Amino acid sequence: MIISKNLNYLNPENFQILIEKTSEISKMLNVVITKLQTP
Repeated sequence: MIISKNLNYLNPENFQILIEKTSEISKMLNVVITKLQTP
């Protein structure tokens, strides 16, 4: 039962959501890093 639940996470929709969230986070990190690097 647990295995089938885990396989559910591998569906494309969840991957899409994960990718979108990850890219949002990386954008925010980029902004923060740029601000930190500016003297």
